[in-house]
Amino acid sequence: MIHAHNPSKKRSVVAFKDALVRLLQKKALSEISIAELQELSGYSHSTFYNNYIDIYDFAMHLFNDEVIALAECWYGSPNKEEGYTAFCRTLYDYREIWCFLINQI
Repeated sequence: MIHAHNPSKKRSVVAFKDALVRLLQKKALSEISIAELQELSGYSHSTFYNNYIDIYDFAMHLFNDEVIALAECWYGSPNKEEGYTAFCRTLYDYREIWCFLINQI
């Protein structure tokens, strides 16, 4: 789902997302710097700032992408059992992000 029309952007978003997940296991979002995301992702500050205003903007985009991915799992499946399984697998695979997002509510 994430930027399927632009493979380069998709790779950078996935790298930033993975970096954020690793960092959220150690500290709060407010304590994470763009420099840390850049270092862990392997992408530059300019790549980040070409797409996002700040870490909170990135987190909001990430939240939106995750909600859409969950909805696609649930509603995009031809039968309820497969949809439920895909939904649960997606929640499990991205549990660090969902724990963070739920704790922000």
